[in-house]
Amino acid sequence: MWRLIETAAIAAVVVATGRWTIVSNQDKINAIADQLDKARTEIVGGIADLKAQVEAGENLDFSRLEAGAQALDDLHEDAVPEPETPEVPVEDVEPDQPA
Repeated sequence: MWRLIETAAIAAVVVATGRWTIVSNQDKINAIADQLDKARTEIVGGIADLKAQVEAGENLDFSRLEAGAQALDDLHEDAVPEPETPEVPVEDVEPDQPA
């Protein structure tokens, strides 16, 4: 998949400039980020339209959409917060008294 994205990024530069240029890794990252921004805008808009149809009474199955969204979310592991360790108060302890 990355090879396809890399090829698409290079092809876009060649088409845009009309000449072959070396594309830096940062340019590749920026091209992919631009594609993600565009896709996000289209997806969010589409979901808003579908939610409006649900509110209008249409019964829709969102399970495939939710599974796809979860698959994208799973690409990057969520940070696990460190559990807080409660502070244990130190009690004043008197030395043992002789009986």
